[in-house]
Amino acid sequence: ADDLANGYAIYVDSDNGASFGTGGYFAMYNGTSIVAKFTRYGALTIAGNAAGTDSIGLTKGDISVSDGNVSIASSNITGANVLDISSATTTTKNILDIGDADGLTIGSIANFASNSVDTSARNLVYILNDNALATAAVLLGLKNDSTSDDISIDSNGVSGTSLFIDSENTT
Repeated sequence: ADDLANGYAIYVDSDNGASFGTGGYFAMYNGTSIVAKFTRYGALTIAGNAAGTDSIGLTKGDISVSDGNVSIASSNITGANVLDISSATTTTKNILDIGDADGLTIGSIANFASNSVDTSARNLVYILNDNALATAAVLLGLKNDSTSDDISIDSNGVSGTSLFIDSENTT
């Protein structure tokens, strides 16, 4: 297939329809098990090698989901981030942009929840400006165009402080 302007190098046609079963269009087998497969509706499954190794690599271009969601179910990860975004060359855009949540009614743009019984000291959300020369950087900016509360703290703990500020500033 030297000219693919209007065609495909590989085209698989199946009229099996609703009785597709557990089979698929394409499978890669390593002699022991299926390591990757395309099944009904173009679903791709990749078995992967081991934690900390790449199962999918994208060197250029974008990943776009037009109708659906992205779900990450992570288990048995020790010493690694579940989602790690590295963008050292981004200068004027947002690294993470959730910009069109206009349909929300009682939902939230983000939800961070932990139900761990571990008593180790930790921050559930941590923001760090790690350069003393970044004097105009603000750690957290909040803007509310409505008349509702700007910050609401609901503390149900039996002890501890609801708001603690530790500052070495002299002014």
